[in-house]
Amino acid sequence: ALAADPADLALRDRYAALRTGCAAVLADADKALEARGVSTDLLYQLELLRALFHRLDHLIGTLLATTTGPYLAAEILRAQVHQHGLRSLARQTMKRLALKVTEHTAETGEHYVVRDQREWETTIRSAVGGGLVTGVTALLKYLIAAAPLVPLVQGLAATLNYSASFFAMQLAHFTLASKQPAMTGAALASVMGDRDEVQRQVELVAGITRSQVAATLGNVLATIPASVVIVVLAGWLSGQPPLPEATAIHSVHSVHPFRSLTIPFAMVTGVFLWIASLAAGWASNWSAYRGLPEALEKHRGLWAVIGAERAQRFGRWVGRNVSGLVGYLALGFLLGFVPVAFDKFAGLGLEVRHVTLQAASLTLAAGSLYGTEAFHWRDVAWGGLSILLIGTANFGVSFILALRTAARARDLGSVERKRLGAALRAAFRADPRRFLWRPRAPA
Repeated sequence: ALAADPADLALRDRYAALRTGCAAVLADADKALEARGVSTDLLYQLELLRALFHRLDHLIGTLLATTTGPYLAAEILRAQVHQHGLRSLARQTMKRLALKVTEHTAETGEHYVVRDQREWETTIRSAVGGGLVTGVTALLKYLIAAAPLVPLVQGLAATLNYSASFFAMQLAHFTLASKQPAMTGAALASVMGDRDEVQRQVELVAGITRSQVAATLGNVLATIPASVVIVVLAGWLSGQPPLPEATAIHSVHSVHPFRSLTIPFAMVTGVFLWIASLAAGWASNWSAYRGLPEALEKHRGLWAVIGAERAQRFGRWVGRNVSGLVGYLALGFLLGFVPVAFDKFAGLGLEVRHVTLQAASLTLAAGSLYGTEAFHWRDVAWGGLSILLIGTANFGVSFILALRTAARARDLGSVERKRLGAALRAAFRADPRRFLWRPRAPA
């Protein structure tokens, strides 16, 4: 109707109202993705709708003389080049994949943000449990490495060790340091698009770093005494330290921050943490999009075996834990099997450097050497410095990769990242404690 009579002001107003309503519907669809999951076909359909509306806006603008014919022709030519370019195809494909693995990690990431003293204390307590479990995991890691196993079995055994440990943490609601940043990057990207929310973004980053500090402190300060107890028990039960002297010496020296590849290995471990978060995000999206919890709650076969009420509880349990379990399974494989594959099959000496595991390993090695001529406090002190650097590398790499992935999924460019970076630098200079320690009590 507007094309037939462009001068009709009532028709112009009606078109504007309809166009606004369509934009609102698309915005509602974006919000629904977070709750219901996404598929590649659904994302393509939404992108196609946006492209059609964009073209329609240019056509109407030309019709109403608010834009010119040459401008419309240039837009059409630009769109054609964009549509058929390999770079554009790769960018759009990566965007759709990024959306599938970040929509639900944004919601999960909100649980790893420390905003007040109660959340700080909760994170510390849950991290203490994770540290206690990690002490046993580190001991089993050495036992598996020393066992006369073929490489394939050794890699699978290491994977089982890590995965079982991580599953125990998930089911007991414990926290593993450096796992959170990969989740919280999506939560931060979800609020980065609003220019008026810079202070909210800064406070979110402060909550993320506080959470990481709390988790690392809880993990390390718990896994060190747990490892000391293991050393004492091994000496009491067998009269021997838990690690042979040669293994202990290698473990202490191999973690030196400057005479070894500890820092590059810690950065690679950060990449592993990020990949595990992608697996967790994919599982969360798949579960939501396919309606897995609801299907289990109403599954007649489960009703017949365990009853309707237990089937409903099981469905809700799967909905809460499927993301974490899949993410931890992926992380266990990456930390356990991949280093063995690189070393035994490819001849490349790749090692894992996770802050909590390394703190436990260093304590077991130092405890095994204590009282012998091979024990030197200087080596242990260098190892302690490495633990700090490893934690920083784990956190920084995984968080930056997760943030870039989530930013790509939401079409956030360098402008938003630079604006946030400037605000963060100013806030950190003004009050470093805000980012690194327990939140202050409200006045």
